[in-house]
Amino acid sequence: MLQKKMYRTIIYLGYILILSCFSLLGQSHEGHNHKYPQHQDESKSTVKQLEETKTTKEKAVTPSNPHIHSEPMMTPAGLMLPHIHNSNDWMVDYMYMQMDMRSLYNGNNVEDPNKYLAGIEYNPTIGSIPSSQLGTGAIHDHSGTTTNTSTTPDPLPSYYVASLNPNSYRYMSMPVAMKMEMTMISLMKNISDKTAIMIMLPYMNNSMQMISGNLEKSFMRTQGIGDIGLTLAHKLLEKESHTINVQLGITIPTGSIDEKNTMPLMGKVKSPYNMQMGTGTYNTIPAISYIFKKEKFSLGSFVQVTLRNGKNDNGYRFGNRYEFSLWTSYLLLNWLAPTLRITSSKWDNISGADPNLDPTMDPQNDPNRQGGRRIDLLGGVNFYFPSFSEKMKAGFEIGKPIYQHLNGPQMGTNSLFNFRFQASF
Repeated sequence: MLQKKMYRTIIYLGYILILSCFSLLGQSHEGHNHKYPQHQDESKSTVKQLEETKTTKEKAVTPSNPHIHSEPMMTPAGLMLPHIHNSNDWMVDYMYMQMDMRSLYNGNNVEDPNKYLAGIEYNPTIGSIPSSQLGTGAIHDHSGTTTNTSTTPDPLPSYYVASLNPNSYRYMSMPVAMKMEMTMISLMKNISDKTAIMIMLPYMNNSMQMISGNLEKSFMRTQGIGDIGLTLAHKLLEKESHTINVQLGITIPTGSIDEKNTMPLMGKVKSPYNMQMGTGTYNTIPAISYIFKKEKFSLGSFVQVTLRNGKNDNGYRFGNRYEFSLWTSYLLLNWLAPTLRITSSKWDNISGADPNLDPTMDPQNDPNRQGGRRIDLLGGVNFYFPSFSEKMKAGFEIGKPIYQHLNGPQMGTNSLFNFRFQASF
């Protein structure tokens, strides 16, 4: 039901943006009256137009002009909008994204990992005192010690029954902290005045701290190339202060889905779903963005859907992902523009299951405990270098979730950090 509602929302937003597009296109032709052409000196008009064009170009390359900044870095640093830059240059985009996770969520509630562990306890109400201890006047407690005149301890609490602590989960290990890092290098080139193509190469670096039922800590780490992305972006509308871009991307399953780690008492085992480098499937990523620019002020919205196709070689596919963002930016100085954005995300559970991942050992191995919803609030700053180079820009943003509801027990997000650098050549 939630998935159908999300699809309807995305379709409605796209429909509204398309209607806005046709409305603005219609406005652009009002006031063009071809029935009554004005007769004027063509040579003078041509000279005047050439002079105005020259003046405009000179103004565009003036370092003090606040309107030269291209669309990509008007937007927040962590938002990958579809865009077409205004030259035939190649553009290199470097992005670093970090997500720090330190709380365990079940629905909206933050939980103690120990609540879900299958720890061992001794029940002093079950069992019998060994015959060797009968008639000695000894008193036994649950720790296995003996109280008498000699205070000699029992070597083992063998007369008590060992059992798992009572809870409905009884996992052998639980996550307590996780850090997900992605470094992505993108290369973009215009193939026409309104269309650009981009290739994206991600490198993943994930680390996690676990705790087992005997309270022993362990660590796992995975790193490597993720799924390579290809994107085609098209400028659907550019009218005065309004710009609408659409995008269609795909990801190629180049990231590993067979990463392993060595765990205490278990040896080398398969890493959980969220520690794998890729998805193992070809994914389709349509997106649409709207940007309003008025002098130094910018406002935008962005909708993106990640659709998984088929199942991978291990018999599963990750859930679809839906994202909606609203953002704003203001050119405070010629070289500095603060940004603010709010992003709502929803992602589904995994379909199918990897036969090498035991869902009773760790909730991260359970395909039904992978989905969730989150709303993030992020603030940042974009930097420009007018006195050095107009072809270089940078920015960063930091943020925290203001709402989380996870199909847990599942690691929740604690903080977000994004950094971005762009250069054209």
